[in-house]
Amino acid sequence: MDMLSLSRSLGNKLDSVKLICHILEEHIKDIDLDIQRDLIDWLEEYSDGKEPLHNEIDSELEIKLIKPLPIIKDFHPKKLPYHLEPFKSNNIKRTDNPFIFSSLSTKKPKDKKDVVWVCGDVSEVVMFVENPLPAEIKVNNMTLITDGIPFEAHPATLALPAESGFIPFMLLGTPKEAGTLVIKGCCY
Repeated sequence: MDMLSLSRSLGNKLDSVKLICHILEEHIKDIDLDIQRDLIDWLEEYSDGKEPLHNEIDSELEIKLIKPLPIIKDFHPKKLPYHLEPFKSNNIKRTDNPFIFSSLSTKKPKDKKDVVWVCGDVSEVVMFVENPLPAEIKVNNMTLITDGIPFEAHPATLALPAESGFIPFMLLGTPKEAGTLVIKGCCY
């Protein structure tokens, strides 16, 4: 907090914003609610939009990105409904066992299956988001980051109330061709 007050007294807005974000990111559970509100007020003061924040030092060093809020957890693609899932029909293999099913079967089910989506159909990725701050967070233009086949990501807007628990949220997109699609995450 001493570094923050020093940075504020020197008038360096960019460093103050970095410090506030770092404090909120790393120490949110340890900070008193009144101090959290003060930090949020300072962030709002610095992001009033009257003048853009810029780096005071003319350096080509990359600025370390802070972990964004809201906190995202349990990010996974949603499967097709069961009646729409494709299935592979295997030739029936004969065994020496006279029974159709045996509980002593040596085959083990696969732990992880690939998710199959339909080309040209809207697909969903489900995640849980949390806002630990005592102020509302609004995120515009959240989209999926993908690799592989062409994919049309549909932007979404997220508005999280103050001090919310984990809330389910879906991002949508449409695969444009058949093939392998890798979902790397989301951006905003």
